[in-house]
Amino acid sequence: MIGKSALPLLFISYISTATALRCNETDALIQVKFNITQEQWDAEELGPSGFRTPFLQIPGDEAIYRRFSDLTDFEACLPRDDCSEVIVAGLPTDGYRISFDGEPIDIGSSFPFDGTNPITSTEVGNCFKPTCKDTEALVEVQFWAGGDGGATSYRVEGKDGDVIMDFNPPPLFEMSLTRNLACVPRNSCYTFLIGTHFQLHPNSIFHSSSYSVLFDGDFVRKSDSWLFEALHFGDGCKPRCNQDESEVEFFMFQRGLNCGFGEDAQHEFKWNLSLAGDNASESISSGVVPCTNDTSSSLAQKSVCIPKGSSCSAFRISTPSFRTSATYSLAMDGVNFRKYRGQFEEVGEIHTTNMGSCTVGLCDEQTEDLFDLEMHTAATYEQSGRSPPFIDHWAIGWALFNHSSIETPFPRFDGLISSWEYNNVAYDLDSRYRTIECVPKGKCDYTFGVDTRAVDDGALKSYTVRQNGVILGDSREVPGQFSDWIMTPLGLGQNCFVTENHSLSSGAIVGIIIACCVVLSILIGLIMVCMVRSEERKNEPDEEDPLNENLLTGESYIVYLKF
Repeated sequence: MIGKSALPLLFISYISTATALRCNETDALIQVKFNITQEQWDAEELGPSGFRTPFLQIPGDEAIYRRFSDLTDFEACLPRDDCSEVIVAGLPTDGYRISFDGEPIDIGSSFPFDGTNPITSTEVGNCFKPTCKDTEALVEVQFWAGGDGGATSYRVEGKDGDVIMDFNPPPLFEMSLTRNLACVPRNSCYTFLIGTHFQLHPNSIFHSSSYSVLFDGDFVRKSDSWLFEALHFGDGCKPRCNQDESEVEFFMFQRGLNCGFGEDAQHEFKWNLSLAGDNASESISSGVVPCTNDTSSSLAQKSVCIPKGSSCSAFRISTPSFRTSATYSLAMDGVNFRKYRGQFEEVGEIHTTNMGSCTVGLCDEQTEDLFDLEMHTAATYEQSGRSPPFIDHWAIGWALFNHSSIETPFPRFDGLISSWEYNNVAYDLDSRYRTIECVPKGKCDYTFGVDTRAVDDGALKSYTVRQNGVILGDSREVPGQFSDWIMTPLGLGQNCFVTENHSLSSGAIVGIIIACCVVLSILIGLIMVCMVRSEERKNEPDEEDPLNENLLTGESYIVYLKF
């Protein structure tokens, strides 16, 4: 049993009255009364912010609050026996009260709206959820479509992959709230999948979307920031992989409008997961993701269990089309290896992602080295005075490049590999990311560089660079054109920071000359003192020399010279 409700925003002007409305016998009075003062409106800047303007909406009517004078109590008549929805956006929840047919109503579900105040949805009237059997539980998915709602799809699947809910909005679907409900067997396991092209945060001017998933009345998860997510819930859920196995999770999302044109408008993305290195030909799993040039969306997800520990895997994805756009991600045991949104520039272009316990045997040991980068992002992060739920991809820039041949200070665009190729979407907080690649041997020519801002601004908690399995620890900031980068040369067993030009600077030379002159002056002075004393002794009668006597008897003096 599935029910759905959708309320698009109808921008119809509404003028509230100063006196209570009289409703007929089949209707009831809905009232929304505000207790926000002019001072609070000004102090909290409750007016329009970017593309966001506070509003109130019921079926068929809407009030928009561009200024404080617009904020007048709202009244209308709604069918008593129907289920109606009252939506209030961009205002603090303690700043208004809702009543229906004279009875106060608790504010219902809330979703992020402007980064400060939420958008709320409150049901009034005869609203009954499906009545489930004792052996069943109610699954409820609430989805608020912000400015990017048309670029999102979600579905709920049973344990055998059967589709229970499927939500694929049209391209211009935005600023709307939908609910999907279904009664399902309680003792089974279910998966909620959601994907999008963009990962936006509540501060975004595009109104980020948000969702809530409930099972048997309890929240499974509520989120306003994601690229892809998979939630597993139900009384019958078990670990998807055995303890001696690793889980590889692949997501892909694309819209038909990104499938190209002409003969290339209908095709399939082909993917394959295989063992890498000496067993590269051994395929573990493979599949296709269809792409057709219409307004539908395609959300693909695949979870594969592979041997844990000693295995190295390679995931390859390709398309026969030219300049086809898609968004996909790859992770193994919670470690992110790819979050990419962009085009396949050439016909037949293949993206390869190495994962797992890879050794130098993955590479041509005569001409290549194994490059392995591990990163851990910060648990909290501030940007422009706010705390977004993720870190923008440009805040953590890195690249592997030949520093002797690059003259520009932007090696992330000119390097052999760079952060842009592996994550050009966003970094989740307190998460791990990894990149494994075979790179040309170059002694000290090749250098890994990370933007100093990633460390100074607190976006990057830690990172480790390995060459052929050995951790490289000789990292430092260097002067010149790469002064904004922390450099780690790929020169295993070599001191790459020692330059070939060992000549001294003019300042050092001057310092050495001055020091030598001082020492020479001291020596000349001592010689002169000795010569004078020797001359005096020649002119004096013979007497016992106390110094000589002490030397003969074994006594000694300690002479302190102060310069």
